[in-house]
Amino acid sequence: MNEDATNPAWWDRVRRILEEALELPTDARDAFIARATDGDSTLEREVRTYLSAAEADGLLDRAIDDVVADLVEREEEWI
Repeated sequence: MNEDATNPAWWDRVRRILEEALELPTDARDAFIARATDGDSTLEREVRTYLSAAEADGLLDRAIDDVVADLVEREEEWI
């Protein structure tokens, strides 16, 4: 497990980036995530994983706060 995964501030960053990405049009998300994660491949991978999960689970039809809360809760259960 990445050391950052135990840091609440890191998860806040994941959440913020994910929230912003979900508010963007689909075709603008990749570039935004690349900029927002600023070369941190672990952070980028985590955000993209959550984004993919949100898209696959149909979570994009729900309020963004609910989506992010559910995804972060799932991750906390795995830690």
